[in-house]
Amino acid sequence: MATVGTGKYTYTEVHDWAKLPAGETFAMVSAVATDSQDRVYAFQRKDPPIVIFDRAGHFLSSWGNGAFLFAHGIHIANDIVYLTDRDSSVCLVYTLDGKPMQMLGRHGVHSDTGCERPGDLVPRAAGPFNYPSELVPDPD
Repeated sequence: MATVGTGKYTYTEVHDWAKLPAGETFAMVSAVATDSQDRVYAFQRKDPPIVIFDRAGHFLSSWGNGAFLFAHGIHIANDIVYLTDRDSSVCLVYTLDGKPMQMLGRHGVHSDTGCERPGDLVPRAAGPFNYPSELVPDPD
C-alpha cells in the first residue's frame, strides 16, 4: 500500500475501501467530499453521479441520475452540496439527500470568454461560468 504525506497529514491507500452494491462499479470519480457526519460523497461520471458511503466504506445511497453532463467538482459546506457540471457550465446546489436547491449559471450557456474548449487560453474575462471545474462558497 502506498503512503503519502508527512506528520499528522500522512495517508495510506486502502484498496477496496468502497463497498458498492453487487454488480455496480465506479466510472471515473472526478471529486470526493465529506459532510459533517464524515459520510463520503464520490462524484463520478456516470449514473448515479453521487455515491455516498459511511466512513468505513459501506454504501449508503446514491442520487442525481440524468442531472450532469460532465461531473467535475464537489464541495460540501454547512451540509450543502455544491457540484460543478463542467460541460454544462453550471454549478448545482443540493441538499445532502439530493434535493435540488439552486442552479448557478445557465445550463449549456458558456460565458463569452473566447475560450472554445476546455484547456484553451482565455482571451477575455466574462461571467458567470465557462467550463467551471470547482466552486467553493464564500462563508459570508
